[in-house]
Amino acid sequence: MKKTLTAMLLTGALLLPTPTLANSPYKDVSNYTHTHIVNRIVSSHIMEPISTTHFGISQPVTRGDVAAYIQNAYKLYAVRPAKQFVDVPASHPQAAAIQALYRAGIVDGSSTTGKFRPDDKITRAHVAKIFTNLLKLTPQTTNAFSDVALSNPNNTHIGALVQKGIVTGYPNGQFRPNAPVSRMQLATFIYRSLYGMEPQKPVAVKRITSNFDYAPTKLKAANYTDLPRSDYRHHFYTQFMSNGNNIVKEFGLIYDVYEEWIYVGQDGTDAWGYYMDLRGLEDGKPQERMREMYGTHYHHTLTAYFEDRVYVNNVLFKDVVKVAEKELYTVDSDGSIMSPEYDGVHTIYYFKKGYGLLKVTNGEGDSLFEIGSYTLR
Repeated sequence: MKKTLTAMLLTGALLLPTPTLANSPYKDVSNYTHTHIVNRIVSSHIMEPISTTHFGISQPVTRGDVAAYIQNAYKLYAVRPAKQFVDVPASHPQAAAIQALYRAGIVDGSSTTGKFRPDDKITRAHVAKIFTNLLKLTPQTTNAFSDVALSNPNNTHIGALVQKGIVTGYPNGQFRPNAPVSRMQLATFIYRSLYGMEPQKPVAVKRITSNFDYAPTKLKAANYTDLPRSDYRHHFYTQFMSNGNNIVKEFGLIYDVYEEWIYVGQDGTDAWGYYMDLRGLEDGKPQERMREMYGTHYHHTLTAYFEDRVYVNNVLFKDVVKVAEKELYTVDSDGSIMSPEYDGVHTIYYFKKGYGLLKVTNGEGDSLFEIGSYTLR
């Protein structure tokens, strides 16, 4: 992402009465509930598809994979020192994730062999134990499944996930504790742990209808931090009027909300800042947009995701609107057409009603700009 901060239009979500089926870009994801889960998990950069055409719903998941996906989904905090597993060299692609889960007290590996077995397929019972530790659930004895005896060492972990609503088992009354976990099953477990039970039928589409709903009207003042790709950072202190527009401070952050757009920029300089209109965006549906700056036309898509969540300075914000921007092409002032500078989503913005802009990241999720502290009205 360039030093220029892509200004965001703050938006409001309104439930519309017309139900619409979620669309899946993957040939192996067909029914509504799976499509809804996969779209959310992929858009949140928790799991990636195995190709541009397939998610890989039936492929088994390894122990290392689970560590990586959980690290992508959750902010983990260390409660113990690192441990070197004999079969997880630093060069292993999931070494960092495995260490993060171990230090957080979520996984242990083998105390006798010193191994983690990162490339082994993971069973449904073991995933239940990991999620019980991850979510700090109280173990619960269960007799809900015909193939999970009370003597099963993971019975109480499976019971904890049943109590939480994360697992439901199979229609024949079995849980299949020793069966390998598929990518679709794991995506479902992660989704339910983050967002609750997935919808079983099409729901009304959420659509952005107003800028004003996401004006920072709950904030009296806020500190923001710019995180450029260098050894220095900028700090911006901003005061807000009751309507959410900023009180102008020299070299502070400008955040102005209008009916047609929202402007975000830096006061006292034209170094960065511009407008964007998100009205009409629907949940999970990319829409093409164009903005003009100094005679150059920038064509891009914007995709809004409602009811998301994001960590900002180690604080979890829920009910957040995430907007992903992907470049298409640029038409210069002389009419020449240029290919996109970035491949895929290059900027992601997070907004919360009453708080405004919370955070900006690049396509890989690295923070570029975020709110550091704030004072409520």
